[in-house]
Amino acid sequence: MRELEIIRPSVAAPLCFTEPDLADHELLEFALTFAGAHTTTPLVDNLLGEFGDVEIILASSPADLRARGGLDSRAVAILKLLHAFRADNRRGQLLN
Repeated sequence: MRELEIIRPSVAAPLCFTEPDLADHELLEFALTFAGAHTTTPLVDNLLGEFGDVEIILASSPADLRARGGLDSRAVAILKLLHAFRADNRRGQLLN
């Protein structure tokens, strides 16, 4: 018969399963770096200046992201994928 060991976390180090949200600039830099951009700061500054905030950027059409944001198809695809995950997660559909 197998024995089961119960491990309890110490009181001094509580478990934390959530991380703070990234700032708009950090989220966009992460996504554009993942998309292969070598220098992200000018792209991020342009996107935020042109669209305002990350929610508007993620909800914008691919054509607008290319034309107004100066993004290539890979960067647009990454941002649209991120938008889909965020939207599904808010509706409770991502993990359920």
